[in-house]
Amino acid sequence: MNGNGCTVYDSNGQIVYRIDNYNCLCSDEVYLMDIEGKVLVTIVRKKLRLFGRWEGYKSTTNSNLEKELIKPWFQVRKSCRFLKGNNSSPSCCGV
Repeated sequence: MNGNGCTVYDSNGQIVYRIDNYNCLCSDEVYLMDIEGKVLVTIVRKKLRLFGRWEGYKSTTNSNLEKELIKPWFQVRKSCRFLKGNNSSPSCCGV
């Protein structure tokens, strides 16, 4: 399979799912796909000044991608340690 992603196999050597971006190594968008290549989740990196986060969007059969990307299904962001002192809080994920 071409692209800059990865493929996950089960113990029998069958494809379980794959991740690809179909662009370049520094893409801000990647796709989690099932065995048939259907996009299940689109993961987008949001750059916000000093900090950033990843947002995941469930795929739908709607052909209008902008409507699909209105509300994220989940967000992942890293906690800011230098503003909180020595607090070792983990990364945050809201699903």
